[in-house]
Amino acid sequence: MGQDIDDLPKNAANFTALTLLWFLDRAALVHPNKTSLLHGSLRYTWRDTYNRCRRLASSLSKHSIGLSSTK
Repeated sequence: MGQDIDDLPKNAANFTALTLLWFLDRAALVHPNKTSLLHGSLRYTWRDTYNRCRRLASSLSKHSIGLSSTK
């Protein structure tokens, strides 16, 4: 009987950790003009969402807001 897919060794060809950042990058690349958010009359594309998130992250970083190094 063949090997179960979950038992295969992980490598770049069959495994990538899914993170929110990876998802956002990928969605903006693959579906830049698809709708990502609807709220009333507001409509954002994945490109819009990606750019807004990048601007927010940059602004937070400029104000020294980021990951905590406390243990």
